[in-house]
Amino acid sequence: MFVRDLLSPDTLSVVAIVFGAVWKLLDHFNKKQNASQQKFNDELNARFDKIEEDNLASYNDTQKEILRLQILEGIDVNRLSPSEVRYFYDKYKSVGGNSFVTEKVHEYLKEIERDDGDAQ
Repeated sequence: MFVRDLLSPDTLSVVAIVFGAVWKLLDHFNKKQNASQQKFNDELNARFDKIEEDNLASYNDTQKEILRLQILEGIDVNRLSPSEVRYFYDKYKSVGGNSFVTEKVHEYLKEIERDDGDAQ
């Protein structure tokens, strides 16, 4: 009796309609959840990209400052050879160094060349 009522066309059509509606509803919620998750992932990736960009800029600024200090300190105490000055200066310029150090380096190299010319 129960099996016959369960397999009747009226019951099967109601079950099919309910199942189809539930399936569509779950599919709709799943699509909304995926869209929400994708939006969250995009925002998170944008934040990571910004952090990475800021970190790289800070690293380059720090590297430039360290090189600037090495060059200027080495020049002040006359401990850098011309090749060392050129090496550090090339690295400094590659990270965006400025003209103040350029002027100091050129003056130092001229002074060393002049001293070497006087010594010979």
